[in-house]
Amino acid sequence: VRALMEVLMIKGASTTLRNRAAEALSMLGSEGAVETLKKVMMEIGSEKAVEALRKVLLDPEEDSELRARVAEAFGDLRSEQAVGALEEVLMIKGASTTLRNRAAEALSMLGSEGAVETLKKVMMEIGSEKAVEALRKVLLDPEEDSELRARVAEAFGDLRSEQAVGALKEVLMARRTRSALPALAAEALRKIGSQQAMAALCGAVGPLKEVFMDPEVSMTLRKSAAETLGKMGSEEAVEALEQVMMNPKVAFDFRVCAAGA
Repeated sequence: VRALMEVLMIKGASTTLRNRAAEALSMLGSEGAVETLKKVMMEIGSEKAVEALRKVLLDPEEDSELRARVAEAFGDLRSEQAVGALEEVLMIKGASTTLRNRAAEALSMLGSEGAVETLKKVMMEIGSEKAVEALRKVLLDPEEDSELRARVAEAFGDLRSEQAVGALKEVLMARRTRSALPALAAEALRKIGSQQAMAALCGAVGPLKEVFMDPEVSMTLRKSAAETLGKMGSEEAVEALEQVMMNPKVAFDFRVCAAGA
C-alpha cells in the first residue's frame, strides 16, 4: 500500500503508471487502501483515485463495511464526481441498510444541486427514509447555502412528503431569515395538504402574515401565503388578513389580494 501511495503522489509520474497504482489499490480492498486513495483525492484530486473508489463502492462482492467507508469518504471529501455512484448504491434494493444510509449521508454532505436531485429521485422511486433524513439535514442547516435549502423545500412539496412536515414547520416558525425560505416552506406544506401539514400551517398564522408582508419575497409566494390564510378560515387567520387590508402603508395590490383571500 505504501509503495502504491508513493507512486500516486509523484506528480511527475506518467498517467498510465498512476492509473495502474490506483487500480491496484482498489483491488486490495483494504481499509488502508481506501484511506490512501482518499488522501490522494485530497492532495492531488486524481480522477483515477475517484474511479478506483467507485469500483469498490459498486462491487457487490466487496466487503459491505468497506463499501460503507468508501461512501463516507466521498461525503467527507465533497466529491461531486461520486454522485452517480452514490445514486446507484441507493437504488440497489438489496444493498445493506448501513451502506445505503452512508450513501444518503454522503450525498447530503455534498450539498450540491445534483446531490439534492439524486436524493429526490430516490425518494420518488423507492421512498427511502434515509434520503428524506438527508434532505431534512440540508433544509435545517442554517450554515447551508440558502438557494440549496430553498430547492429542498420545493422538492418536499413536489413529492408531497409527509415525513418532511416537521422540518418544514420548523423552518416556517423560525425567526426571520431574510430569505424566501419560510414562504417556500409554507408553500410546500400547502402542497402536501395532509391533516398534519394543514395543522402545521394553522399554527403558523404569524409567520404566514410576515411572509405576506415581506417585500423581499416574490409576489407569487406572498399571494400563496394570503391564499393559505384565507383557506384556513380560522378567526386568527381572518384577523391577520383584515389587518393587512386596513393598513394604508401596505401596497394597494396586496390589500386587494388580502381581501380576495
